[in-house]
Amino acid sequence: MREMVDDLIYALRWCELNAEKYYIDLDNFFMAGDSAGGQLALLCTAIMQSEKLQRIYREEIVPSLSVKGLFLTSPVHDMMMFAHPNNPVCKEFAVKIFGADYENSPYIHCSSFKQIADEVTLPPVFLTSAQQDIFRGQSIKFEALLKKYGVTYKFIFLKRNSAHKYEHAFNMLYPDWDESKKLNGLAANFFKNIMSGKIK
Repeated sequence: MREMVDDLIYALRWCELNAEKYYIDLDNFFMAGDSAGGQLALLCTAIMQSEKLQRIYREEIVPSLSVKGLFLTSPVHDMMMFAHPNNPVCKEFAVKIFGADYENSPYIHCSSFKQIADEVTLPPVFLTSAQQDIFRGQSIKFEALLKKYGVTYKFIFLKRNSAHKYEHAFNMLYPDWDESKKLNGLAANFFKNIMSGKIK
């Protein structure tokens, strides 16, 4: 887990250090992620704000970036499904993410949003999932947490459709679908409204 976080924090530091060279607008910095990438975007947003999490993840140099908005597609925000896996697939992921001694990992209890919510003030969130998404329950529970913590958000949940199967992260897997273009366009407009001050 720490290695993934370390890679992303390094990438964010690179963006900060090379902003002038590559015309990166640090005043309007947004992150997007689907599935596990959504969880990592959430986690790194929190780590950049929390000295406690920086100590736990041993991140000595973090960017001073202020993330203005998040686009999260079917984020697997609750990692506790891997804490006590009840099937071989979850156990395999638990070992890959947290190590062979996953139950005693220092990260397993500080990687889910519900565990770190008090450490972070989330920016506005554009959240999406679908009825045929195998992890749709994660997005539904995440919406409840966004409400609980007073986060500004937009949740788009697509129902079953005869033309396409709206499976997990479909708008990233099949970006040429009209539905994907529409959904991703709505996310882009959400970010534009943040930049213009219409969404705070």
